[in-house]
Amino acid sequence: MPVPPSLIRASAVAGLLALSAALLSGCVGASPRPTEQAPALDFESEPKPQWTTSAQLVGALATAPGVVVSYVEAEGSGLEIVAWDAHTGLELWRDDAVPGNVNPVEQLDAHIVTTSAGVFVPYLRLSADQPQGETGWQQIVVADATTGVPVAMDPVVVSAFEPPIACPDGYGICFVGVTLAARNTDQRSFRLDPAEGTLQADTDLALPVNARFLGDRIFATNDRAPDGVETLGYTGSGATEWTVPYGSVFGENATSDNGWTWNDTTTGGLLIGTGATYLPDHPDSLDYSISLTKDRTVALNRETGAVVWALDGVTNCIAANIERAILTDVVPLCRVNAGALAVTEKADGGRSDMNYVNLDIDLVGVNTTSGAVEWTVPLGGDQSVYSSGDSVFYSRSAPRPVSIIGEVTVIDAVTGAQSAAPRTGTYACSQNRADITVHGAGDDTGVMSHYAAGQSVYPCDVNRGDLHSAVFSPGSMLMAGIDVGGGDYVVGTRTSLNGYHLGDSPLSAP
Repeated sequence: MPVPPSLIRASAVAGLLALSAALLSGCVGASPRPTEQAPALDFESEPKPQWTTSAQLVGALATAPGVVVSYVEAEGSGLEIVAWDAHTGLELWRDDAVPGNVNPVEQLDAHIVTTSAGVFVPYLRLSADQPQGETGWQQIVVADATTGVPVAMDPVVVSAFEPPIACPDGYGICFVGVTLAARNTDQRSFRLDPAEGTLQADTDLALPVNARFLGDRIFATNDRAPDGVETLGYTGSGATEWTVPYGSVFGENATSDNGWTWNDTTTGGLLIGTGATYLPDHPDSLDYSISLTKDRTVALNRETGAVVWALDGVTNCIAANIERAILTDVVPLCRVNAGALAVTEKADGGRSDMNYVNLDIDLVGVNTTSGAVEWTVPLGGDQSVYSSGDSVFYSRSAPRPVSIIGEVTVIDAVTGAQSAAPRTGTYACSQNRADITVHGAGDDTGVMSHYAAGQSVYPCDVNRGDLHSAVFSPGSMLMAGIDVGGGDYVVGTRTSLNGYHLGDSPLSAP
C-alpha cells in the first residue's frame, strides 16, 4: 500500500519556506562553514506569563493587531474557531467550525485576511440548508476579526475543497470548490468580496479541472502513470499560462503525491519549489525506503516554466523552516548528502511508521536569483534537524538551536552566523500534536476523519528535555512566540495560550 499523498512531507499551503544546495548546472560549489558570530540571546531569565488561558489548540495561530485566532477542539468531536485579545487573553468570540473537504493529512490552520473593508477571519461551518438526503454542505463565514460579527451576505452554501484564505493577488478571500446552486459543475475558484458581501467565480485565479493548487497560482494535475502524465502549471489573469511534465522538473518518478513546497517570490521573477520522488511499485515487503538525495529544489521562470537553476539533494527541513517576512535574497535549505526515509506499513491499515536513517546533512544558504550556495554548515546526522519528531527545537525566527555534529549551537538561519548555546537555560521545543478526530466535511452523521493538528510548543533544556514548565526565557520566546506589538508575545503550548510582556529589547543577554 503506497504512502498516502502528502503524508511523507506535508505541503506548504500553510506556509513555511525552503530551498538548498548541490548544483545541477554550473553556479558555484559550497562555501566553507561561516565563522561570523551571532549575537548572544538571553536563555537564562524566566519572565512569568502575563496571562494564560486553557485551550486545546488546533493548527497554527493567526494574528492581527490586537487579536489572535485559532481553531480549538470542542466537545463531542467538534471543531470551533476562537479569537482572543492578543494583549490580555480575553476571549473575544467563538463559533462552530468544520474543516471542509481538505485532505485529512493536511494541517488545519486559522487564517486572518486584511482587506480594504477591514480585518476578517474566514472559515466554514455546517450549513443549516442541507438538501434532502444529503449531508456535508458548508456555509462560508467571513467574520470581523475583533467582534466575530459576520459580513452580511446571502447564505452561501458550498462544498469547499480548501479553507477560504486570502486571494493570491491580495484582493478578497478565495477558495476552491462548488456551490450548491451549481452543484453539478466542475470545481472552480471563487472570490468573496467582504465590502460587497458577494461571492463570484474568480476570473483571475483559474484552476483547471482535475488539478490542485500547490501554492500561489502554481498547480499540479491529478493525472498519473500509466494512463496519464502529471503536469505542473501556472495560472494568471484567468487562464493557464504554461504547463510542463512534473518529471521534467523534478526527475524520474517525481510526483506531488510525495510532498511539495513552493515559494512564490518576486526575486528575479522566479518560482522556487521543492519536490521528491515516489515509489509507486515498491517491493511487496512491508518495509521499504526512499532515498532523500533524490529530492530537488528548482527555480522556474514565472512566465514560461523553464528551469532557471536546480539543486539536487536540496530540500526543506526543520532547521531551515523560517518565516517568509524575515527572508532576504538568501534562503536556508538542507542539502542531503546521504540518507533515506524508511517506511514500515502497518497491517491494520493505520498510518505507516516512518524514520529517517543514515542521515548526513548540511544547512546551506542559497541565493534565490542564481542558485549559488553562499554558506554551508555541516550538521551531521541528527534527525531532529531534518524532520519533526517526538522533540525538536522550535523557532519561528532566524536564530535557532541546532545540533551541529552532535553539539548544540545557536545559528542564524539567514546568515549562517553562530553563537554558543548555554548548557543551562530554557529553550523552545515542539512535538506533533495527536491528530484531531472530527466530523469531516461537516458531516454530522457519524462519519469521522482524522486531521493533522499541528505542533505544540513547550519549554525545554539544551538536550531537548521537557522542563514541565510554562515559563519561557526571552531567547526562547523570540523563537516560539509571535510578536503582537508593544513588547507583547503570544505562544500556544500543549494545553494553553499564553501572553508575555518582554519589553522593547528582550533579546539581548544580560
